[in-house]
Amino acid sequence: ASVDTLLMTGVPVTQIKAKASTTPERITLERASARIFKGDLEGSFVWKVPQPDRTNIDFKGEVKDVRAEEFFREFPVLGKKSKFHEYITGGFNAKVDYYTAIDKHLSPLIKTTRAQGSFGMTKLRIKNSPIQEKVAALLKAPELNNLALDQWESQFTMDEGILTLNNLKLTSDDYGVELNGTQN
Repeated sequence: ASVDTLLMTGVPVTQIKAKASTTPERITLERASARIFKGDLEGSFVWKVPQPDRTNIDFKGEVKDVRAEEFFREFPVLGKKSKFHEYITGGFNAKVDYYTAIDKHLSPLIKTTRAQGSFGMTKLRIKNSPIQEKVAALLKAPELNNLALDQWESQFTMDEGILTLNNLKLTSDDYGVELNGTQN
């Protein structure tokens, strides 16, 4: 199957390709790929339908270089008038093995969710945002106007409603930070 553009919650997902098969109990997409927020998605997806009002999904795949600036342009999490997308750049990456049951409204049932993988960002930069400028002026630290992380990465697991982060690592040209431990 090949789909040029699919709008999901108003977000265009483009260049969708997959080997698809169906039975009365499942939809399977193998060797699937798509583009979203100028990044790439690849993997396999199985949607099982044992009962009409209780289904489950299983996804194994990768997210490659999904652009932060494109995401925040589409989802202004800091308010409708937010221009945060003008101040941030960076690519989000993840490798995921994800399973969850979903209800009749297609919402995940968190207690059934099991996931593991890794995620992070490369070349993350926040530059000259109004909040940064005020904090930099207050602290008399102009270097805070241009914050950069060369790489941010972490492994994660999710089981029984608990998200656990391990081996969180942040690096920058100016400093290095490595945090290890568990965050639930």
